[in-house]
Amino acid sequence: MISIHCTLVGFRHHAWRGTQLEERLARAIGQEVVLMRDRENHRNPEAAIACIDSEVVAYVNNDDCHRIAAYLDATEYGLLYGVITAADAHSCRCHAEMEVDKEIYIEPLMSDGRYDEWDEAWSHIPIARLGDDELRQDMLQRHVLAQLSHHTAASDNLCRDIERYMQGMRYDLSGEASQTRRTIADRLLASGDEQLAEYGRRMDVAITEMGNNEVCADIAHHITRRLAQSAGVADALRHIGGIDRHEMEQALKAMPHGLHDEYRLSVADFVSRAYYLQIPRRILRRFVSAELLLDRLVHADAADGANEEIRLAAIEYISRANPYITPGWLSRADALWSDIIEQYALRLTRLNGAKDTRFNARFVCQVMGRLIDLGIYDDAVSQAEYGRRMALNGRDMRSSINRALIDDEETRRAIGMMVERYR
Repeated sequence: MISIHCTLVGFRHHAWRGTQLEERLARAIGQEVVLMRDRENHRNPEAAIACIDSEVVAYVNNDDCHRIAAYLDATEYGLLYGVITAADAHSCRCHAEMEVDKEIYIEPLMSDGRYDEWDEAWSHIPIARLGDDELRQDMLQRHVLAQLSHHTAASDNLCRDIERYMQGMRYDLSGEASQTRRTIADRLLASGDEQLAEYGRRMDVAITEMGNNEVCADIAHHITRRLAQSAGVADALRHIGGIDRHEMEQALKAMPHGLHDEYRLSVADFVSRAYYLQIPRRILRRFVSAELLLDRLVHADAADGANEEIRLAAIEYISRANPYITPGWLSRADALWSDIIEQYALRLTRLNGAKDTRFNARFVCQVMGRLIDLGIYDDAVSQAEYGRRMALNGRDMRSSINRALIDDEETRRAIGMMVERYR
């Protein structure tokens, strides 16, 4: 016999909900629990419920479902019997331990055939490349797993890497990431080292919170703000070929489970749905890329005529600083700005309350601050007449050019790379 473990959540939604919930959870340790597949759950096809005293009291946490479903399917009657070994009344979750005859092979998370068909049909939609944050997170999870394979005691380096991994682990909604989170948490809990086990307990709490409203809203903000403005999406837009907005909409509406409609109604609700569906990473990335590209195409169609006027107004605004271009850049500054305006056209047209401008003058000031740092303009530009003429909301340009104001490091780096191409 071997023991397997899982986390039970959702007590607020079932038979124990109400004023006595915390008291019941406090008495739960040692009680027998029975697990069974929830075949009627349309959000998660591998969902499982937990019963105590013949009442449905909770469900198995999403990141445990794939593994527990495999053991349930291997039993004669589709039931697992276990006991509650730990309970946290504050976060309303319990740990359950079940004994099974033998360990079974857990198949890797397989793609729903409908996802594969969609991915094949729309393979010509470009996938936005990973930004530095996503690549760093991928490296961290692999590195933590590698260290835990060889070390069962805490070290400064391992603890630092676990902390960094946990900071960003929520932003990967894929099925593969769900399995990796569970694997890392289980290895930490089983390490025998109290410091690592504490990290495992913290990960358990974070995993059980993945589907709640606050976390979903944070991930939605990450998609619609950071990813939407990333250099990867801009690069994908340049390689979109002959796809127009109507073809993109057709592709997205063909995505299984009505995910396109859910995304358009509420990105946060889409995040919750996608997390429970455990969609393979490649397909999820193509879908999200397509949604972000559709936003760009819709915006371009709606503002095609106005964009040229905005572009010309921005160029005139920028040209006021020409007397302050450093000597080595006199012949190259216009071409550099043309590239910047083309790549960040969507951000340039997003107004921000600046007076007497039809475009995002604040973003222009942010870029100007970056170009001052890189030696394209003399720093005196911000204190001269140009700086006063570019005042935003009554402030001079010095207060407008906060050189840390560019929203993300990826944009700062992308502009730096453009400058390098012209050196």
